[in-house]
Amino acid sequence: MVNYKRYKEKIYLTAMEDYYRLKKLTLDRYGGKCTSCNLTDYRVLDIDHIFNIGGIHRKRDPKVKSIYRWLKNNNYPEGFQILCANCHRIKHTKVNIQRLRNVF
Repeated sequence: MVNYKRYKEKIYLTAMEDYYRLKKLTLDRYGGKCTSCNLTDYRVLDIDHIFNIGGIHRKRDPKVKSIYRWLKNNNYPEGFQILCANCHRIKHTKVNIQRLRNVF
């Protein structure tokens, strides 16, 4: 009899290993560090659309589940950068504050 729980855990761990391997490969291709503060801890690095078009990108191609896979399949195009989680949040907070100022 097959131990389904053990099999499921193995599939999950393999998928996570593949995800982090692809994430590291992608981050290395884009420089491997935050473009704002130079942090190199892969656990907190994100891919950022330089021109803030992530929402448009996701609407145009809703089947994209992993930005890392999409970038690899599209030969790591320009228009993306690496930001750490803090710098990423700061960037988008600044953009939203500027939009609000334009309203008032």
